[in-house]
Amino acid sequence: MLTDLRFALRTLLKTPGFTLVAVLTIAVGIGANTALFSVFDRLILRPTSFPQPSSLVAIWAINNDANFVAPALSWARYEEISAHTTSFSSVANSAFDNFTLNGNGDPEQLNSLRVTASFFPTLGVPVLAGRNFTAADDVPNGPAVCIISHELWQTRFGGRANLLGENIRLNGQPWQVVGILPPHFSNPFSQVQVFVPRVFEVSGLTALQVQVGAGYSQPIARLKPGISLAAANTELAALSKHYGELYPAKLDAPNLSEARDYNAALTGPLRPTFYTLVGAVGFVLLIACANVTSLFLGRLAARHKEIAVRQSLGASRGQIVRQFVVESLVFSALAGVIGVLLALWSLKAIETVVSTQLPPRHRPGARLVRAGLHGRRHAPQRTARRPRAGAAGFPLRPGRGAEGQHARLVRGARGTIPRCHHRQPGGAFDCAARGVGPAAAQLHPPAAHAAGF
Repeated sequence: MLTDLRFALRTLLKTPGFTLVAVLTIAVGIGANTALFSVFDRLILRPTSFPQPSSLVAIWAINNDANFVAPALSWARYEEISAHTTSFSSVANSAFDNFTLNGNGDPEQLNSLRVTASFFPTLGVPVLAGRNFTAADDVPNGPAVCIISHELWQTRFGGRANLLGENIRLNGQPWQVVGILPPHFSNPFSQVQVFVPRVFEVSGLTALQVQVGAGYSQPIARLKPGISLAAANTELAALSKHYGELYPAKLDAPNLSEARDYNAALTGPLRPTFYTLVGAVGFVLLIACANVTSLFLGRLAARHKEIAVRQSLGASRGQIVRQFVVESLVFSALAGVIGVLLALWSLKAIETVVSTQLPPRHRPGARLVRAGLHGRRHAPQRTARRPRAGAAGFPLRPGRGAEGQHARLVRGARGTIPRCHHRQPGGAFDCAARGVGPAAAQLHPPAAHAAGF
């Protein structure tokens, strides 16, 4: 076997031009497929790293008559679902907001998220240090407490263990830090730097606008064991009917609620594109293999004399076949190694360009390094990049209608929130589909505009 291996290496080295072209042809195909599938795996197959992702759902608002589909529910509808559902083990809510961090350096606008006390337990992510929000924090005019990301703790506060219990200034007001999240928090919240309670107090909306049924929040839930998505949607349909009968005057009364698989809803618009890309790159690899096969067949035809000489010297048919198989294996191994290296370099380049859009490699909570919190030294942390505008946005895309009317997520004055773009012939926005009508928009025009009305 070693003799065959040495002979295969000598044979390939005798024709460096052929070897180089054939190896690079296969290596490029392998590298492109490996790199693209790695991105496909992280963006489509496993876009989040939350525990038990199959039971995690996002709750969307749907109004087929108004051609509106979006992850935008009112606070009243969330409370109705949370209070009466039997299909979900837990229900949580969130809404993006804006806070400016003052003190301890230059002012910095933070990507912020208002969440309910059930948000982190629903995701299955415990805090690294401190405590989670409680029901006492989720009351009107409740305590000013916040939970910060691990990256903000490291980059802005130097990883100080005594930060817990201290006040930081957000929008010029003192907020007590009660918790710190583990590193590598999963998308779509990987760029959120501070979490605060009371979703119903989001800036840009008045209390009256929240009460009349403005749709602005993004609920999530966990299915109970043994409960299917179809069964949960049957219950949500009944709750939606009850909500419309109970609150007929609310702006979102005609809307229906629908639970969707969280990962599928998160990546829905990207799936067809990536399937096409994976198929195209796979076809390129097949073409490369066909071309190299043609080169080897042509090379084999030129070696007929060599084969005849070896047979005349006593080589059996099996020995000759084994020799060619070893040459193919050596060639394949060399092309594979170079292809993997090309894939690694390509992935590093992709991560450099779109690092904020890729899910983290590590599962939050899988390895909680509490160094620095209990007296132990912690490993050096990389300095986190400043998040790009909109990087923390909830990337669930609403559906589009036949007339081109659609609701989309845009970054307003307070973060990424659903904004209605249903134009009427007169030029006015028709936002009744999402629970935001002209009456609500007239309550406080500047605030309504900032909220995406």
